[in-house]
Amino acid sequence: MARRVWIAGFYVVGRVLSSKPFHPEALQSTLRMAFNPGKGMDFKMIEGDRFLLQFFHSLDRERVLARSPWAYDKNLVILAPVDYEDNPNLVDFKFL
Repeated sequence: MARRVWIAGFYVVGRVLSSKPFHPEALQSTLRMAFNPGKGMDFKMIEGDRFLLQFFHSLDRERVLARSPWAYDKNLVILAPVDYEDNPNLVDFKFL
């Protein structure tokens, strides 16, 4: 497993519940438009079908989490907050 490099920010790990593959660039663009973070957001694919979002302001992250659930291409998007100490690959997505 690759070494994680964390920088300051507010993180969310996510997963699209779909049996079909999705295009990360399209997902990133769609989430960026839907979330419209005031201070910006970075998107990174991580292990498997998970992605990591980095917000640069806590209010952006809290607003996105509060407005869950989200959908992408008619599929549920599950989001969970993660902290610096958390391994985003170990987040359990059994519950929304």
